[in-house]
Amino acid sequence: MSRIACLRIPKFQIAVHQKREPELKRKAFVLLGDAQKQTDQINLSRARVFMCSDSASKKFVVAGMKWPEARATCANLSWRQCDVKSYREAQKQIVNELVICSPRVSAKEPGIFILDAAGMQRLGGEGKLCRDLLRLVSKLGYTNANVGVADSAFGAMVASRSKNRWYIVPPGRDSEFLNRLPISHLALDSDLQDVFVDLGIKSMGHLAEIPVDNLAERFGREAVNAQQLVLGFDKFQPNIPVLDRKFGASVEIDGPIESLEQTVFLLKSMLDHLQTNLQKEGYCAEELLIRFFNDDELFYERLVKLVRPSYSSKFLLEVLRLTIEAHPLCREFTAIRLEVNRFCKESFQQSKVEIESNANSIVSEQQTNLLQKFLTRLGQNSLVRPLANDQHCLDSSGLWVPVFEANQIDSQIVSTFKNDCSTMKNSVPVETGYIEAKIGKRGLTAGLVLKQIPKAVPVFVEFSDNIPNAIAYHGKWYKILNITVSECLSGLWWEEQFQKSYYVALIEPKYEPGSCMLVLLVRDHMHKNWSIEGIFD
Repeated sequence: MSRIACLRIPKFQIAVHQKREPELKRKAFVLLGDAQKQTDQINLSRARVFMCSDSASKKFVVAGMKWPEARATCANLSWRQCDVKSYREAQKQIVNELVICSPRVSAKEPGIFILDAAGMQRLGGEGKLCRDLLRLVSKLGYTNANVGVADSAFGAMVASRSKNRWYIVPPGRDSEFLNRLPISHLALDSDLQDVFVDLGIKSMGHLAEIPVDNLAERFGREAVNAQQLVLGFDKFQPNIPVLDRKFGASVEIDGPIESLEQTVFLLKSMLDHLQTNLQKEGYCAEELLIRFFNDDELFYERLVKLVRPSYSSKFLLEVLRLTIEAHPLCREFTAIRLEVNRFCKESFQQSKVEIESNANSIVSEQQTNLLQKFLTRLGQNSLVRPLANDQHCLDSSGLWVPVFEANQIDSQIVSTFKNDCSTMKNSVPVETGYIEAKIGKRGLTAGLVLKQIPKAVPVFVEFSDNIPNAIAYHGKWYKILNITVSECLSGLWWEEQFQKSYYVALIEPKYEPGSCMLVLLVRDHMHKNWSIEGIFD
């Protein structure tokens, strides 16, 4: 008979943010956004609370509230955006550590970890396994956790909701344990669950007594699957995890060290080793985690965010030196551990083409080091720049935009577009000669219908004398035969600043002369990129 253990970390997303920012443990804060997909920006006037901390719950803030409503309920409420990537990385880290307790571990959903508990009777029993799991995740920074053990994964997940730190269901008694519990433990559709309650099916034991044929005929396959879980037939089994790449370096010293010069000297050798490994795999570091130990005691831990991804040991050494200067060590150390907390693939992209002489973009190593110094010493939003805003009111004629946020949005050069190209394939080439002969160039777009692309397609624009001359679109080069004077629009859209210039361009494929088309070419001055938002047909 198989035995399954379930480790549950309640409000896992909240715990991840509290681990990354320890000061949040003493504050009331909420998570805004969608925990299933990553979003670039959040509109605070329309954003809803996805999850709230215990301190926020005590002040009557609940999930589903709009942010203005939650802020009115709790005046000192803070917010953080849902970071799906951080949650996945935290889960992977926990899975890689849990293999110490069991070789088969799987992450079912955020904060839920399923382990194979078979054969634990010969290794101290299932109680020892529960204590080992709780002790392990406590060392990782997740002190609030529960463990359940049962014959099936579903039974173990329900047992982990117990008020006790761990709950062990005796072998062969899963059905007896589940029958007395309400059907709210089942992941049923809300409408189906309401129907069951109206019919008097309030516990899982009531659901288990219904014949399978009648259940399938009246309520469908979802109800049958739920009944199978209640009866103990859960096919989910944990697997052997695939370990991810890890980049890091560590050094142990015979005698204690305290001076900054000696620390920087040790970090240089570690970063040289780290740069070699990153270059070999083709990755760049996005975040670094540095730890200092004194006789196996961790006394200093700092997460360092980089302005831009890099594997350069010279740049990373300067960043770490600035970090230690801003947050000095409180005591001497005997070991250093350096890890790459986040990394990304090294990108090979053509340089951006800017036609503005005063473009605010990071183009040199000196500027990057300067911005990194501000980020390390003063915080992420410490440096701002003025931005003109065309409005009727004098108070809103200008905005202050964080420099780091603006510079992190890079315009990407896309040579091959796989998405949103169906509009272009279905469009009919424009008979430009006939239109020009009848109504002239000024009315070239009159009578045509603009087919808007659902998602703007980024393009690369080539200039000649500060005038767009050609574009790369749909994996091909197109020559711009004629282009209109720009129409500039700027202002606020749902509290988001925008500045765009719109052109109507007549383009011709470089290797397919005569097959012309009209496109709506847009220049986004905020994000410093070009895109096509529609095609005239």
